[in-house]
Amino acid sequence: MTKRFSILLVVLTIVSGLIGGAITGRIFAPKVAIAGEATQSKVLTVEGLRVVDKDGNLLIYLGKLADKAVMQEIPAIIEDAYGVSDSRGLYIFNTNGSPEVFMQILKTGGSVCVSDKDGFAIMDVNETGGNVGVFGKEDNAGAMPHVLVGVRENGGYVTVCGKDGKTGANMSVDEDGGEFTAYDKDGNPKAVVDVNEYGNGAIDLFDKNGKVGARMSATESDGGAILLDDSMRQEARKQSGYWSKQPSETKPSITADSSTIIGKDGTPMKLIPAGDFQMGSNDGPSNEKPIHTVYLDAFYMDVYEVTHAQYKKFMDATGYKAPEECWNDPDYNAPNHPVMGVSWNDAKAYADWAGKRLPTEAEWEKAARGGLVCKKYPLGDTLTHDDANYFGGVKRKWAGESPVGSFAPNGYGLYDMAGNILEWCADWYDADYYAISPKSNPTGPSSGSDRVLRGGSWTDGYDSTDCLRTADRSYAYPPLSFTSAVGFRCVQDVPK
Repeated sequence: MTKRFSILLVVLTIVSGLIGGAITGRIFAPKVAIAGEATQSKVLTVEGLRVVDKDGNLLIYLGKLADKAVMQEIPAIIEDAYGVSDSRGLYIFNTNGSPEVFMQILKTGGSVCVSDKDGFAIMDVNETGGNVGVFGKEDNAGAMPHVLVGVRENGGYVTVCGKDGKTGANMSVDEDGGEFTAYDKDGNPKAVVDVNEYGNGAIDLFDKNGKVGARMSATESDGGAILLDDSMRQEARKQSGYWSKQPSETKPSITADSSTIIGKDGTPMKLIPAGDFQMGSNDGPSNEKPIHTVYLDAFYMDVYEVTHAQYKKFMDATGYKAPEECWNDPDYNAPNHPVMGVSWNDAKAYADWAGKRLPTEAEWEKAARGGLVCKKYPLGDTLTHDDANYFGGVKRKWAGESPVGSFAPNGYGLYDMAGNILEWCADWYDADYYAISPKSNPTGPSSGSDRVLRGGSWTDGYDSTDCLRTADRSYAYPPLSFTSAVGFRCVQDVPK
């Protein structure tokens, strides 16, 4: 056995002793050979192990950091933050005399540090949890790490700081809930999201002066509320002023957040924001192609399909005739079910009376997508009987149409944008219209023989749910009254 191999065995034995917590003291070594002479197992006493290069530079230190010469090699920030001068561990130094890797064992846990020319990272474990910190090369004693992850008995936190040491974002979670805060360059909070154990939550957005510009809160007992900044309040006042000057039969009521209005017919309407969206699909029939970008001005759309109760109110006010097929059928005329068996002409007459209009095909598709991009259905790429009322399957809940609002709304807060009943749109139908459609606020061809229908119905989906896709296009002859598959909802322009 060579002398080099014997020394290696001694080092390994010492490392084993370190793991067992015995650096200074008795270490039981196996049989070793020193200077080529075999000896029996014996007890060695080690007061720290130093390995130096030929120039005397410290390469490895194993033991308790009581040696002043060794302490001079430890960066001040590491010593200050982790108290390594009173610890024991293994330290590996680079050619510049700085420790690139050290592992230490403390009374309450331990830590590992790895450093290079760009900074260093420390991971430690203690009796209450642990931390991971990442520091930059210019950091010194007392500096905040650029990234700090902490784990505690009842939760944890993540903090991200800029190079100036100021906190940019902080996220914490504990047994009571959690909080996320984002800060500006001056360290002022700009957004705070807070959730607690009682089912309460809030989102606060701050203006440049540090004041809350908008707040959305929710509680378990009374729902939620939205507080608006001055610009949103001004928009609400603007709309209120406009509608106060309109005839009473067309005037809606405006809610506090200005994103919902209540029309003359008593149905709530949601604001669909202005902007671009991707219309059409490359996966369906040729009449859905090509996918193209469309810009639409903001508008309001009925949250629900027009119901029997609302249509009766229209009939009573105007003397308009009842739909021929379904009006007196007890299977289809519940007050909260969508009115069916109406022609395009019937739907337009109702919309005119309510001070509204039928949606353009582009408006209908944007509203149905609910803010999702190129998804198949209003709620995503899948559709089940838990999402919509359509034909087929053992989980179907209704034999015919369902009460409006029986399923979850889409991202814009609209219900039944897939299934239940087909819905009339204002446009004439043209299978090739997408190829020549205007990029801004398209209204369809100037003439035609059929009007557009959208959304699919409770009679669709026996073999496939393709007819309930958001991009699917149907059509029908305007004067025709369908028996039990067609209804409508309305839209309304946003006051300029």
